Amino acid sequence: MDTGFKHMSRHLITTNWPPVVVECQVSESQNRLKVDAKWWLENSEGAVGTVVVVTVSKEERSAEKWELTDIPNPHVI
Repeated sequence: MDTGFKHMSRHLITTNWPPVVVECQVSESQNRLKVDAKWWLENSEGAVGTVVVVTVSKEERSAEKWELTDIPNPHVI
């Protein structure tokens, strides 16, 4: 289940996209969480700046931070 919260001070902002998204592994695989993180970043047209992916289990504990970034291509002059 996805749930979203919006701070009351954001009522003046015209976008409904959150600036930060947290994806947590409960019933999804870690690969699915990465797909979801990519979706948020690519489909929000820059409104979502950061996606935090959290995986917690008895075997594994991890957190990742995902952001869109411009990486220079060394093959383009």
